[in-house]
Amino acid sequence: MSQAHLIYPPEVDKLMTQSRRIEASGDLDRLNAMKARLWLDGPLAPEGRVAGPARDLLLDMNGIALRSAPFGSDIDIQPFFHRLSDVAVPTLVIWGDLDFPYVQERCRHVAATVPDAEGREMPGVAHLPSLERPEEITALIAEFANRCMGSAE
Repeated sequence: MSQAHLIYPPEVDKLMTQSRRIEASGDLDRLNAMKARLWLDGPLAPEGRVAGPARDLLLDMNGIALRSAPFGSDIDIQPFFHRLSDVAVPTLVIWGDLDFPYVQERCRHVAATVPDAEGREMPGVAHLPSLERPEEITALIAEFANRCMGSAE
């Protein structure tokens, strides 16, 4: 399902409309700021919720991506959700409770459908928990990997 077919809560829909207008204007600085607003702060959280080095890093990295020449084609690929039960490795799915509602739903679905998957919702973070709380994410991944390696022996 492409994002164009999603139904957002009114406050998110307003931001998505703003984002599309900014993108159409070609103002890459404003678009970059809006992407930080949506993906780093979270669409339902206050703008500027995440500041400092994490925001600077996102703006720098995303600014490079926005100004780079396009590559490949931007087409929908065949959805893979019907094949999640085929995943044959332990899987850790982490999402933030401030992320887009549809992203949270998809993460819950993946965690519930992939065999041996674990789902972790992180309170107070949006789409980029590893950027907001790198130490916590590293600890979660290390603990998960250690458990998986221990059960493989």
